[in-house]
Amino acid sequence: MRDLGFDDRRAQLVWDGIALHVTHSISLFKETEVALSSRGIGVDFGTADYATLDPAEIAAVIDAVPRLDFKTEFASCAIAMATTQPESTYDTFIRDFGDRYLPDHHAPSWVDAIAAGPFAE
Repeated sequence: MRDLGFDDRRAQLVWDGIALHVTHSISLFKETEVALSSRGIGVDFGTADYATLDPAEIAAVIDAVPRLDFKTEFASCAIAMATTQPESTYDTFIRDFGDRYLPDHHAPSWVDAIAAGPFAE
């Protein structure tokens, strides 16, 4: 973003919007741009914000930009990420895909970290 002429603050907003959009417990409490990015992306998945939009406007957007089997394609991508990078899924919704669809999926968790801690107690 800096290479495109964005100042540090705007570049940070873009980074936060991308990095945090899957972590609503954080993104919704960040700057307006970050929270709106998260909420807007969530509409593609049918989050509660979907119901606040005009059905005719939603239909117009889908006519202009078809979903192209989005649910199946997205699930395939998420499952591939959980398969190849389980360590990166522990604090995102990608973990849910691994847990649901991969019988041997085991993403690291805080429970594992605490249990494996070096303390004798």
